[in-house]
Amino acid sequence: MDKAHRQTDFILAQLEKDIDRLFTKGHVAAFDELNLPLLYLSDEPEATQRQRLRFASRDGYMEFVIAMIVMLIAAATLQSFIEVGKKSVDIYKLNYKAIADKYGLALATIGEPRFKTEKVKKDIAETAQKRIEKAIKQGHDPNELILDVKREFRKYKSISQRISRTLATRYENMARIDALRAAGIKYKRWQAILDRVTRDSHRRLHNEVKPIGEPFSNGLQYPAQDGGSAEEVMNCRCYIIGSDGILTQQSSDKNVLQDKQNNDIISGALNPDSKLAKEHAEIYYEAVRKMNNDYIKIAKNTGIEESDVKSIKEYLFLQKHNLASGHKRFDADYHIAQSWQRLVDGKAIKGQDLILLKHELMEMRLVKSGLTQNQAHIQASKEFNYKKAVERGE
Repeated sequence: MDKAHRQTDFILAQLEKDIDRLFTKGHVAAFDELNLPLLYLSDEPEATQRQRLRFASRDGYMEFVIAMIVMLIAAATLQSFIEVGKKSVDIYKLNYKAIADKYGLALATIGEPRFKTEKVKKDIAETAQKRIEKAIKQGHDPNELILDVKREFRKYKSISQRISRTLATRYENMARIDALRAAGIKYKRWQAILDRVTRDSHRRLHNEVKPIGEPFSNGLQYPAQDGGSAEEVMNCRCYIIGSDGILTQQSSDKNVLQDKQNNDIISGALNPDSKLAKEHAEIYYEAVRKMNNDYIKIAKNTGIEESDVKSIKEYLFLQKHNLASGHKRFDADYHIAQSWQRLVDGKAIKGQDLILLKHELMEMRLVKSGLTQNQAHIQASKEFNYKKAVERGE
């Protein structure tokens, strides 16, 4: 993760706190509006409270209160959009400058992002207002009414924070691609934040390289690009960097992109013996250790017992073993990382991936029977040879 991206995350964290304060302030003001009618009803029996709320609504008083609450929700939402717009400009300048400084470029400028505020106002009026009105007409007691108001504030705070994350990523990457183009850089590389919440499609995109004017394999020119599907852009944390990639040919006549500096193939598959592949495997192993439902998905995708897959995961990624190099976990292996990822995704599963599961299950059971890890590995390889399956491309 580069310095500019870390600074972008810091700006975003501050922005999310600002949005939280805006909605907390609106929330307090909304309860001030509700306080008088609820205080008036506080000593009444519950059934009477409900009835009087309905009468108050029929007489127009509660309509006024509801209108005030909806206005406060709308004000907090729209003010948050203004703050997002300002910070988006800051994020663009920060990331453009990071690349501009490197290549001696002039700093570009953009206008403040605009939002369809009328659509937001209409949405709030049609959802928040109707929900609160419905609660009163259905005879909700005051406590239920308070919960309804809280839910609406939480809903629009969540929307505002989701928009802030998405736009922060969008303007960060707009700046990066604009600066890379201005600097004459011909290739771009997708960088995913690999952890337990990374979406599968972006995990697969990590380190993919494309010419600067071509889309990545998910159809986007850069992370969170405007016009991308919600599944690809919402809450995205990815970013792009420049790459010294060149088009090369493999024996399969399939075009891949190769990095000139370390000879790592980085579109599709990496050179498994490269430093980059080793780093990728180590990052992915750590991500697997934090996953909670990967073994459930693999069991569903392969038909293997869930308990067996869970045991394989523990053996392969979590447990320590008596190895030649000491008592420790297995070293991260790029091919195993790729196999596990395909097994979790349930897409393009290869024969070698299933052989891996069978090999590890057999090896694990042989270790439990009393064999050393090395003896068990040799014995399991006679029946399920993962290494040869990888070499054959099965």
